[in-house]
This record gives sequence, structure tokens and C-alpha cells, in this order.
Amino acid sequence: MYKSSLLFLLLFFSAPAISDKTDKLAEQARGLSQTFGAQLKQQLQQGMQARGPVTALDICNLQAPAIAKTQEQASGWSVGRTSMKARLESNRPDTWELLTLLDFEKQKAAGVDLAGMENYAVVQSE
Repeated sequence: MYKSSLLFLLLFFSAPAISDKTDKLAEQARGLSQTFGAQLKQQLQQGMQARGPVTALDICNLQAPAIAKTQEQASGWSVGRTSMKARLESNRPDTWELLTLLDFEKQKAAGVDLAGMENYAVVQSE
């Protein structure tokens, strides 16, 4: 089973589309996303207080992958992040993620609060 949790709660799983199981997986992904974001925010705040805002980029480049790896080891999920303006090739969105991000941008332009946006799918794969 392949699971992926991103800051925008982009999920892929290979499992039957059973409502209870889907709800449980979505809740797990939300928890991982929230933990990832909180841990990265804490690292950024500490780094900026100690060394100023210039270090924020270095902290993101070094600490985000380390936080993701720790979560992956603890949960068995694949954890990462992406955006429309990803700086690293490894963080660039795939097609499904890009379509989701474009939809989020469309909703944002229509006045929907980003904090409440999420998207996930259950797909069956080999």
C-alpha cells in the first residue's frame, strides 16, 4: 500500500474505496500534515530568532526533508510537500497534485479560505 501525505493533504492510496477506511486514512493524513507543518514552523521560528530571516530558506531545505523522513519512519506513510512555485525538482507537483493546486487557486480566488481546503482520492493500483 502506497500512501502519501502532503501539506495540502494530497493523498494517494491503493485500497478499496470503503467509506470508513477512507475516513480513517484521511484523518491520519490530516494528522501527519498538521504535525509536519507545526514541526517545520517551530524550526523556522527558532532559526529566525537565532540567526535572522535569511536562514529560513536553509531551514526549509534542510529541516523539511528531515521532518518528513522522521514522520515516514514513524507512520509508514510517504510524507512530502509541493507547491506551484517549488524550488527543488523533487518537490515539483505531479499531474494530479498540479490539478489539485490549480483547483485550490481557483477556490482561493473565489474567496474560499485556504485553511479549510483539502483534497484526497482513493485509487486502486497494483
